[in-house]
Amino acid sequence: MSRRHWSKRGFNRPIYASITNEINWQIAQLRRKGMEPTLVRLGPYASVVYAWEQWARDARIEDAPTHHRGYRCLVPIRYRDAKVSGVYVEGRPRDEKPRRNTRDHPPPGDTQGSAPAP
Repeated sequence: MSRRHWSKRGFNRPIYASITNEINWQIAQLRRKGMEPTLVRLGPYASVVYAWEQWARDARIEDAPTHHRGYRCLVPIRYRDAKVSGVYVEGRPRDEKPRRNTRDHPPPGDTQGSAPAP
């Protein structure tokens, strides 16, 4: 009995239209949750497909990029991860930077209470 390909489920439809689109979609989902992507994990078959999508020579993983260039991010990739059968993007909570309220603070270079120089 032959094994089913990792991208086939149910009615012989591929799970992902492309690995690159799936990675970008998962990064977008992480950002909606207020998280920052830290690592892209690809399973054995997804690694080969991703290398092919990125125009690696003969779909060789050694020639594939080491980081995924997404929108406003550069995320490292772990190829041939035995724990994953498809694509998984890990994330961590984003460090919150306090927003500066411009009404409460003077513009940069202006000191409060100082008279203008004559």
